[in-house]
Amino acid sequence: MISHLSKYLFLFWALVFIPCLTKAQSIPVNPISFDETIRDLQLEGNYLSNSSLTIRPILFTKKNTLDSLYHLMAAKGETPLRSKTVHFLWNVGRLSVLPVEVLSKYNSHHPYGWNDAAMIPAKGFQSIVSAGVYSEIGPLAIQLNPAYIYADNNTYELTKSYGSLPTGIYKKYLIGQSSVRINTGPISIGISNENLWWGPGKYSSLMMSNNAPGFLHMTFNSRKPLKTPIGLFEWQVIGGRLEDEKNIDMPLEIRGLKSYRKEYGSNSRYQGDWKYINAMIFTYQPTFLKGVSIGFSRQFSGLSKSVLNNSTEQTFASKYLPVFGKLFKSRLLNDDSKSWNQLADIFLRAVMPKSHAEFYLDYGWNDHSYNERDFIMNPSHSASFIVGAQKRVELKKSVWLNLSGEVTHMEQTPDYLVRWAGSWYEHYQGTGYTNANQILGAGAGFGSNSQVFSTALNKGHKKIGILLERVQRAPNTHKVRWSELSYGIIGQYKFDGLLLSWRLSGVDSKNYGWKQDLNRFNFIGMLSARYYW
Repeated sequence: MISHLSKYLFLFWALVFIPCLTKAQSIPVNPISFDETIRDLQLEGNYLSNSSLTIRPILFTKKNTLDSLYHLMAAKGETPLRSKTVHFLWNVGRLSVLPVEVLSKYNSHHPYGWNDAAMIPAKGFQSIVSAGVYSEIGPLAIQLNPAYIYADNNTYELTKSYGSLPTGIYKKYLIGQSSVRINTGPISIGISNENLWWGPGKYSSLMMSNNAPGFLHMTFNSRKPLKTPIGLFEWQVIGGRLEDEKNIDMPLEIRGLKSYRKEYGSNSRYQGDWKYINAMIFTYQPTFLKGVSIGFSRQFSGLSKSVLNNSTEQTFASKYLPVFGKLFKSRLLNDDSKSWNQLADIFLRAVMPKSHAEFYLDYGWNDHSYNERDFIMNPSHSASFIVGAQKRVELKKSVWLNLSGEVTHMEQTPDYLVRWAGSWYEHYQGTGYTNANQILGAGAGFGSNSQVFSTALNKGHKKIGILLERVQRAPNTHKVRWSELSYGIIGQYKFDGLLLSWRLSGVDSKNYGWKQDLNRFNFIGMLSARYYW
């Protein structure tokens, strides 16, 4: 059944806002989206030259419209994509129909893949169908983009350390990439269920990604960079609610896909409680360093019973806005007793449009230091990082060769030999930094390392290339090293209003499930079909 909140949103929209509906929705952070295309256009120097692209979804404005993006995406001779729009109230109000999308995925042997939003870790076929509308009148903007997911959720090979028996066919209605906002100038405030992507990473993010389903949150953010004499500023602050899957036999990504019941039993103190999350991201582009963005993000999450009903909390800010509190534990009274899970990172992205290239670095911590001395003496404690680069080469008019690579390192540093930090995303809460049992950050998994390389030829909406991935699964937590190597092709093609994107890959698993000499092969296929009215 659709949740009560989903029903209320449908009813609210249908009765009140059908008559007052516009042009400029956001670009959702979907598994296969236009984020990569926007990044490419920026490297060409053709689009959003003053944006850091480190806070997504991207919100359109009157100057930066969806139609202008569609025209830039099309190569010479190609018909641009279109959006169905209805005008009324003397052109004050508009109604735009969102594309209908069917995203499908298939794993032949075991669950594999990340950054697939509401899809679950499962073997077999699964698919998400989404559609909707975007509306705007005056400062009020509404995006209704519900989704439905179906997954075969077949039985796969288990080991002592990995996996749990699937629960059978999985079906669910979701609010999807929906939001209600008040927009004024460069500022937006509202309620959203959209996926967020924070940081400069192209294939992974330490803090926020589309690896898990979107979660309900309040947001206060910039719509475009705020220009000042010293540079450009962008930000987002959220407060939201993270939920676990109601079925305690569903797998947990931070526990090697073992089920909640298998890890904690049927009467765990974690069961039935939701997690509150407060997070913020802030970026700055100095006037004297054109193309360079530096930023900082921080999040606190914890079981609502522990962090919102804790008697040690005295103020609204300390309960609901801890991200604006002190940075070091020595200045946070009873911090550990509140069972907060904190993540923090600093990042840099440098864009060089003349060279059609970029470089980025993201360095984060799974736990905050005790004081300044602790941080200076041991900055690698609980640290992880992402480093990546991309280069575009124009072979001839409108034909580009893309080369990109990214390394994500989440394995504990050697410091763990004298000071155990635990794996990323798991402090205090049994289900960790997750929503619907899936990690909100880097999807390769807690404590894992990944390396990605891709090269592709692009011309407008046409694309063909190769994608290589290597993943080391939680090497610190098991004596046996489990590694997976994925190799395959990626592509995209447009047929009038239908845009098809795909990935076909083979995955070689060595010491599958952390079992010595157990080697297996998996085939993964993904297909996105989007129709633009």
